[in-house]
Amino acid sequence: MNQTRYWLNQLGASGDAKRIEQHSANQFSLSQTSFSTCPFEQRDWSLHSKTLDLNQETGRATARHVVFRIADVPVAYTPYIDFPIDGERHSGLLVPTFGRSSQSGYEYRQPYYFNLRPNMDATLTPAYFSKRGLGLGAQLRRLDQTQTGSLFANEFDSFVLPDDRRNERTRYEYSWNSSGQFAKAGNYNLTLNRVSDDEFLRDFGNNIDQTSLAHLESRFDYRLRLANWNLGLEARRFQTINTNIQARNEPHRIMPRLTLGRDFRATPIGDLSIRSEFTRFEHPTDQRNQGNRSHLHLSLSERLGNNSIAITPRVHFQSTHYQLDATQNDPARNLTRHIPTFELDSQLSLIAEHGNTGRFQGELTPRLYYAYTPYESQQALPLFDTGLKTFSYNTCLLYTSPSPRDRQKSRMPSSA
Repeated sequence: MNQTRYWLNQLGASGDAKRIEQHSANQFSLSQTSFSTCPFEQRDWSLHSKTLDLNQETGRATARHVVFRIADVPVAYTPYIDFPIDGERHSGLLVPTFGRSSQSGYEYRQPYYFNLRPNMDATLTPAYFSKRGLGLGAQLRRLDQTQTGSLFANEFDSFVLPDDRRNERTRYEYSWNSSGQFAKAGNYNLTLNRVSDDEFLRDFGNNIDQTSLAHLESRFDYRLRLANWNLGLEARRFQTINTNIQARNEPHRIMPRLTLGRDFRATPIGDLSIRSEFTRFEHPTDQRNQGNRSHLHLSLSERLGNNSIAITPRVHFQSTHYQLDATQNDPARNLTRHIPTFELDSQLSLIAEHGNTGRFQGELTPRLYYAYTPYESQQALPLFDTGLKTFSYNTCLLYTSPSPRDRQKSRMPSSA
């Protein structure tokens, strides 16, 4: 066939050719051809080749003497290229990346993709830095599903520079992300992060989020719902990579935290909520408090009214107990704090219909909120994981986002 147009439906691609020869039901040879996934009327990009061989059995195409064009402007040439045409994953070279920085010099990375199994793949990325030397990046991904319905996903990423000529040492980073959903036994998330030195992300980070990190977090979370109870297990630790942060100011490690909670709806005394936790806090230095913290939070509420007007009184009781280890300056000690809180939340819903058919509605919801927490000095209590909360509607008006465990605010305002 001469002067022909063709379409590859699976890939959503099309092109034209001076001549097409069919060798079998699934093998074709084209000469003086073009190839693109753009419509014929608007070719934003296209590949033009002297010859193009299509093999639908293998899902691959090979082209020779290829010119890559953006619109009608030639921007690149290669004597040979091999690429997939069936939309499936195939092993092969990926698009390289180039760069330059004052610390590493000129940079070139060439990833190669391995399609190992339907549920597993890998990518190896050799890298060259003109001021540092050769490095190697690797990524391995795997997704598994069991016959019982459990689902597991794993991803491992790493990079190593065996001999950094600028720093005269081995540089590396690695991360492992794993998550799983058990059919009847809850779910988990695991994240491990590590770098060889404090300057690694500054030297090799690709964006400001990486280069500005102060701590690398590694954590494990497990959640289980059993007989309407929510159970949790958590562990967390950090690698501090900001050289301006002193060791005593590094965050505490959570090793571990156990949580237990349940909501009882429409009981004879109202809606009852139970939240409890036990946490072991550790610190890399003996200059900061370490120890155990047990916390119990009970709340009881009852909504009175209807959809137009409602009043919700709510009572909270929080009890926190500390078992602190001995430090350089203080002996081992036990501390306890009990704090009640009373809330009264009221709201009125005013709805007006607009338009001849009433299809448009306007709603105004005035709200009056009152909370009272008696003052209690908390200066003797340690600061394990307390920090400033992000300002939002819930945190400025309502109690529904509790304060950190180590500090509870005294409340005597009313808000509208």
